[in-house]
Order: sequence, then structure tokens, then C-alpha cells
Amino acid sequence: VIASPMVRTQETAAALGRRLGLHVETDERLKEIDFGTWEGLTPEETIERDGRQILLWQDASVRAPEGESIADVGARGLAWVQDLARAHAADPASEHTAVSIAAVSHAVAIKATIGAVMGFPLERASRVWPLPASLSIVQVRVTPQGEVGDAHVFCLGAPVD
Repeated sequence: VIASPMVRTQETAAALGRRLGLHVETDERLKEIDFGTWEGLTPEETIERDGRQILLWQDASVRAPEGESIADVGARGLAWVQDLARAHAADPASEHTAVSIAAVSHAVAIKATIGAVMGFPLERASRVWPLPASLSIVQVRVTPQGEVGDAHVFCLGAPVD
């Protein structure tokens, strides 16, 4: 179980870890998008403050003021997946062995990472919105060289009880 350092994900990951008898690790790359000066504001408050700039931000390459873009988040999520792939390939005991990893993260981080791993145009990321406390399942095949090979989305944002 690997989780974002944010409190709400740590709580969810701890409950999952207890249930599965697994240790929870933390990785900064799983944190939510940095909304910069918009952090904590509603969309309406953001429009009142900065005009319609928030609508431009939905373009994957546009950064929130003093924050991140969806593309930035996808890049850090992809780097996380690539690091996991390299670690898996470097472990001689893992050859031909599947590994399951539960990652506890946030909506923008999830959709941007999945989009980057799948090679989807991140401009489409705003069309995907995983529900809070939902389940997404992605299978990533790792090449013998430790690179991300084929990837498949089996489930995206399914509600869980």
C-alpha cells in the first residue's frame, strides 16, 4: 500500500493496510495537484478573484498560479510508475511474477497518472473524474528492461462501500 502524504489518503491507506495486514508507505508523487494560490477556493471564488482563468487551467498544460498543471501531475505520476517498474525488473525474485500495489491518491493525480501511463492526450483528462473513495484498477506490464510496457485500465472510479 502506497499513499499520498495528505491526511485523508493516509487515513484511507491505514484502514486498507490494517485490513490486508500490510505496511503503508508514503510517496510525495501521489499527492493531489498543487492548486497554488487557488488552494482551498471554490471555482466561484476563483472566478471572482482571477476571472475566468480557472477555465483555461482545465487545459492540461496550463498551470494554476504558483501551482501545477495536469500535465505536471501526470509526469510525476508516470515517474512513480516507471520507478516501480524498474524496481520490479531489478528484483531477480520477481521475474514472471505479478505484483499488486494499492495506491491511495486523489482525483486529479489518479486521472493524470492513468492518462500518462496509457499515453492518452492529457487534454482529455478533464473528461475523466474518479469519484471520491472509489476504485480504479490498472494493469501495467513491465518489460525485462524495467520499462512500462502494455497498460490496461480495467476499472476507473468505481464506487466502493
